[in-house]
Amino acid sequence: MYEIYDSSVVYGNLSASTGVYDGSVRVYSTNNNPDISTLSGKVQMVQLSASGTPSSTTYLRGDGSWSTVSGGGSGGSVVVGNLSASPTSVISITNGTSAVVGLGTGITISQATTTTNGYVSSGDWNTFNSKFNAASSGLFSLSGHSHYTSGLSDVSAVSPTDLQTLVFLSAVGKYVPIPTLTVAASDGSGSSGVLTFGGLGINTDNTKFDVGAIQALFADNTANPLLPTMTVKSFPATSGNTLTNLTTQDATYLAVDINGTIHQSSVLYTPTQTRDWIPIGNIVHSNRQYINTFNNGSHVAMSPANQLGDLMDSIGVFNIDGNVFTANDSNMAINKSVGNIFK
Repeated sequence: MYEIYDSSVVYGNLSASTGVYDGSVRVYSTNNNPDISTLSGKVQMVQLSASGTPSSTTYLRGDGSWSTVSGGGSGGSVVVGNLSASPTSVISITNGTSAVVGLGTGITISQATTTTNGYVSSGDWNTFNSKFNAASSGLFSLSGHSHYTSGLSDVSAVSPTDLQTLVFLSAVGKYVPIPTLTVAASDGSGSSGVLTFGGLGINTDNTKFDVGAIQALFADNTANPLLPTMTVKSFPATSGNTLTNLTTQDATYLAVDINGTIHQSSVLYTPTQTRDWIPIGNIVHSNRQYINTFNNGSHVAMSPANQLGDLMDSIGVFNIDGNVFTANDSNMAINKSVGNIFK
């Protein structure tokens, strides 16, 4: 800013040949009450008159009066409001009173729904948390397969093809997908066996055989006797399987393991082997040139206790020990010793 003091001004009259006021130059007069005339420049200036008292706490209004700034010169009054939150059970504000300029404002969080992102209520959380990694009922528990909990309550709308990949698990009360489902049998009564089987067949190449789709239950009562497991597996049908001993034996016995491998043997499987492998039948090739016939003979996993009861009924009562009958001297009577029978 430049200031020009012109000593030629006398008694309020200012004359200048080049005096210009353009915002950066001030022209002063030696007269206490100058009468500033038109300068030969860009801006015409006139004397200002104002009422009131100028000071550090007043300002000049457009109507020519000096006024005091509200607040005594320290600034105008400021309206303040509170910062609030909703719902307060989800979010809290500390020192929110008079925390914002204006009438106040709030923060709101919506509750999450099927279409809206937001907070999860305690009720929804408990519902979610109670969804089972392990669901138990009776002798069975479903564990390690939480994604199976979306099983169907019924299969009325499921196609026959899809039905081949479902099994009803009473412990959960739903149809669940296969091929792999592991459950725990708390009493160790489970045994390996077939659930469904498409059967054996002779291939169009009569030196080979076909195997239908298999759904089977594999029981493991030895790895952890305190918590035995049963694994449901599903295997697709296969065709054109080669007989490894077609020309060296008369028959081949078949079994499937938990990995879906079809095992072949020249003799019946032992009780130890059937704990891990499930017999499914045999292939007859007595001429040792091609397959003559086949026999479906699967070990089934359904109701093993009931099947045992059926066997016991078929066998009937039998002697365990004692119960020896002998002649009673020379008469027609007989004697029987003490003994035990199975009934």
